[in-house]
Amino acid sequence: MKSVVCGGHPNMPPKLKEWMPDFEFIDTETLGKNFSYLSNYDVVYFYPNWANHSFYEKVKPAIKGSKTKFIYLQDGDNVELIIKDMYKNITDENLSL
Repeated sequence: MKSVVCGGHPNMPPKLKEWMPDFEFIDTETLGKNFSYLSNYDVVYFYPNWANHSFYEKVKPAIKGSKTKFIYLQDGDNVELIIKDMYKNITDENLSL
């Protein structure tokens, strides 16, 4: 499953990559970038920690009309809880890992 995590504190991607090395990560510094390529992913996780509304407004429309699932994660900084939230959402959406 091709997945990307958008947003989050800059310290979080390295921690999450330990558990999910195949995931890609997009930080809020890329706000000016064209996000149309996100529609090529199976799942886009939006992690609101450190992400502002403008970032959300760039990410969400980029996948509109595609088969990409958009999953809004709970805000927080506990890696274990974030991973559990991701897994719960995958199973709720009947997606395979």
